[in-house]
Amino acid sequence: MNENASELKASSKCSEKLKSKLKSILKDRLERTAGADNIAFQEKRPNSNEYHPYVLCVNDNLIKNLELTCYLNGYYSMSDINDMRALRSSSALTYNTFSMIDRKRPLIIFDTVYEAFHPEERNRPLKNRRPSQIDGLFKSEESTLMLEMKMFEHYDHRCSDDIYENKKSVLKSSFKSYLEEENYESHYAKEFIDLFKKIMHEIKQKTFEKYDIVQMAKHLLSIINNRDEEHFKNKSVLLLSVSWLASRTSLIDELESEADKRHLKACDDNIEQEAKHAVKMLNDFLDDLGVDDISVAFMDYAEFVSRSNLAEHPHYDYLKARYL
Repeated sequence: MNENASELKASSKCSEKLKSKLKSILKDRLERTAGADNIAFQEKRPNSNEYHPYVLCVNDNLIKNLELTCYLNGYYSMSDINDMRALRSSSALTYNTFSMIDRKRPLIIFDTVYEAFHPEERNRPLKNRRPSQIDGLFKSEESTLMLEMKMFEHYDHRCSDDIYENKKSVLKSSFKSYLEEENYESHYAKEFIDLFKKIMHEIKQKTFEKYDIVQMAKHLLSIINNRDEEHFKNKSVLLLSVSWLASRTSLIDELESEADKRHLKACDDNIEQEAKHAVKMLNDFLDDLGVDDISVAFMDYAEFVSRSNLAEHPHYDYLKARYL
């Protein structure tokens, strides 16, 4: 990476001060939506000075009481549910956006009708390893949509943390396992090992600093490993990465400083640039494998909503008030 590109990257990293302002706006929006007197907040993460507002009762952050839906069993542990208490929670964003989807009110996007939402779908990318957890799975008669949703992670995320221990020169065992052929079930073990090595090189070169391409590659491996399952068999599969980019929503208008607005736009432009580069890399990889019924794409959250029929759903006003 040349010096000018490095300077551009540095200027587009979201500052802690800006992240705190965004969290404060999200808190204000929830209070306006649900009523400030009805919600109890905790302002900081335990054992941390970071401003990290979350509700004490998870249902205060959700459009519909979790216990009253069929989705409770889709969240596998109390840690999953506790994560949904955070105002920046991607799981809460996913639940609030899609938990109202059913046969009477399907999701329509890319000219396809999806009648069912399955949260927290888990598939195993490697033998005897932790499953890869994706935020949502949608099925139609001819295709499967797998959705990886990000809300605030890309503002905090460091790609180097995906592959290195704290010393930065030692590979994490969890990542190293993707470089060892004996851990694979896929027929494409050598090809995926080469892919993960290429990703590691790109992260070293700081081509990827915020966008989680490692996770997307793991999801891709999980899909290929599980092609015989009902929701993949004889269907085309779209692995769609959706990121909530604050500058693409009206939240940016609630920032008082023009400098903050420019800074936020630079952050989001950088994330989108990395995402598009990742999508091209993964689709080129699939082309090289000769796999033509799986594809990868990226959209920001506001674009996803606008291109779908969600604006016609009764809960759209709630989504607009909180996230758009």
